[in-house]
Amino acid sequence: VVDGSVSACAPTAILCEGFETGVIDTVRWNLFQMNGTATLDSTRVARGTWALHARSLATTNVKVQLAHTLASWPEILYFRAFVYAAPIVIGTEVFAWLQPTSGASGVQLETDTQSRLTFDSWSIGMGPTRSATAMVADRWVCLEWQVVRGSPGAMSLSVDDVPLSDMQAIARTTPAIMEDVKV
Repeated sequence: VVDGSVSACAPTAILCEGFETGVIDTVRWNLFQMNGTATLDSTRVARGTWALHARSLATTNVKVQLAHTLASWPEILYFRAFVYAAPIVIGTEVFAWLQPTSGASGVQLETDTQSRLTFDSWSIGMGPTRSATAMVADRWVCLEWQVVRGSPGAMSLSVDDVPLSDMQAIARTTPAIMEDVKV
């Protein structure tokens, strides 16, 4: 996963961010920080020169997010992120979520209080789906999340190009309209 190569975007990507300018583009991203910070630094990167570094400044009610609104989404959305997680503290860590701009409903990829990779949703009437696989700490991990929109929709997850057997084609109602991606 970590090869020191330049951060590159596929020509077919709807949204791709390598943070290679060294600054968070506030035209592209809406930055929200509550009891935490989001900065770019070159201390630890998977590819390229810069990486987003989200830090917690408290033990509860921490929210650090970059949000981007898109006018339209494909029926099947692929989300990939290279993530370096410190040993995860007790509590839920959300890596990404998709929702309409109203925020009324959505789906997310997170870890639970035992660091297990988890699909969750809100206002859709479905509880979390937890993998037996825990998030790996202290190294770069490539998370690939597939979301099929609709009712029924589905979600799948791969880690470092390996599909998690207990997180494939998980039936999940997903919002018909997804406008925001948040990391």
